[in-house]
Amino acid sequence: MFVMASLAAREGSAPVKVRNLSSTGALVEGGVLPSPGEPVSLLRGALRVDGNVVWCRSGKAGLRFDAVVNVSDWLPRSIAQSRNQQSEDLISHFKADVVTRQTAFKYNDVAPSGINAAEVRALAAELQGLSDSLADDDLVIIRHGEKLQVIDAVIQALDKLAGLSALEVAKAS
Repeated sequence: MFVMASLAAREGSAPVKVRNLSSTGALVEGGVLPSPGEPVSLLRGALRVDGNVVWCRSGKAGLRFDAVVNVSDWLPRSIAQSRNQQSEDLISHFKADVVTRQTAFKYNDVAPSGINAAEVRALAAELQGLSDSLADDDLVIIRHGEKLQVIDAVIQALDKLAGLSALEVAKAS
């Protein structure tokens, strides 16, 4: 996830990159971050959530929110819709492929191409490394932030697909 936001603390506020977001917390990255235990507010447009810094090191900090947030509210609309649709499309395609390949033998393929779950996970990890490298450049984020979010959606879909493949392999056993 690559969403720009502001992190406000007692000393002031600074821009941060939201690298990961759940309903109860976030991983943020920035040049100036508050110390663990310090109360903060994460702000993105009209959205605001209060919380505390849980940990901070190497330009990254973990936040725990005081209230539950809806993650999709924090994403740009086109990305939130695109991410949900991409995930649903991939999962539907995978399930349809499994139904049409009903066999009595064990298999490890995610798709007829012969790519197995471990290979899908390895591809997702490679893509994550590339995405992380690109996200380290502020100009890339400014110019291509939404494209980086699409890459993140693809990584998450690949992880889901690999997980479904492992589940189907277990069911076939």
